[in-house]
Amino acid sequence: GLEAAVIGEEVLDGKFSFVVTDFGVAGQEVGLKPRGEFIIVSLEVSNVGNEPQSFFVQNQKLFDAEGREYAADTRAAIRINEDAMALNLGPGFNIKVYVPFDVPRGTQPAYVELHDSAFSGGARVELF
Repeated sequence: GLEAAVIGEEVLDGKFSFVVTDFGVAGQEVGLKPRGEFIIVSLEVSNVGNEPQSFFVQNQKLFDAEGREYAADTRAAIRINEDAMALNLGPGFNIKVYVPFDVPRGTQPAYVELHDSAFSGGARVELF
């Protein structure tokens, strides 16, 4: 399995370093009605490589305590982030991004898997 970090710890995947700074169930701030409820993961993303790399919200995944996988909700992400969803980050730049996941009410989030691209191995951060 992937080496797991916790909230506040930096993990690396490809050209990106990620730090999960917070997570929680969203209130009304998203402005969209979730099918269940939105869990929003606050993320700091830095380009630690030597060339530009695009960050895509939809490459990020949330897993619950039973191992079920949820995809990030792109429409909700567009609503709550100032930047567009495909963020081209030059080397040395970083962004703060809110990654929303639409999950059934009462879902216990276990961890997120963060990716610098759709094909990368991913980095795991435990949520508790």
